[in-house]
Amino acid sequence: MKLESEKKFLLHSLPNEKLSLGKKIKQYYLDVVGKGRIIRLRRQDDQGFLTVKGARQKNDLGRGIISRLEFENHIDDVLFNELVEGCTCFVEKVRYVVCFGGWFFEVDVFRGELEGLYMVEIELGDDSGDPRPNRFPNELPEWMKECGVIDVSTDERFSNVHLATLNQSQLQELLAEYL
Repeated sequence: MKLESEKKFLLHSLPNEKLSLGKKIKQYYLDVVGKGRIIRLRRQDDQGFLTVKGARQKNDLGRGIISRLEFENHIDDVLFNELVEGCTCFVEKVRYVVCFGGWFFEVDVFRGELEGLYMVEIELGDDSGDPRPNRFPNELPEWMKECGVIDVSTDERFSNVHLATLNQSQLQELLAEYL
């Protein structure tokens, strides 16, 4: 189990010149087990993963960084298909990774009901689970600023588990508050 610490940003538009070699991701949410805990199944390319996420906690010294315990494990196709059968709560996206100043910015371009939603996440913890909140980049990349960027790290409505429950009309209402 590791501690995941991240910041999440909403983009007005896409940095087309920066995006290449995206990975298709479909994330299913089985059951929100209460108190902010989440069980997720992820299909990324041809691999399946089971993830359990703990409750969100602020870990930021005023910087809007969100942390939570996370356990993730690769699962075979048989188990993945058994668990995902009948699941209707999901998000589809293509994830692109853009490197800047030694950081990896994950640009998510959503599909399906969430078409038109563009998000960027930056993970602040390393593989050992040690958060690096004091090492957050001093400045966002210029390409993010040019796209129009809004920090939505503390707005739980932009969590994937919540987004998975929205239709296009509800998404547009949410975006209207920010864009």
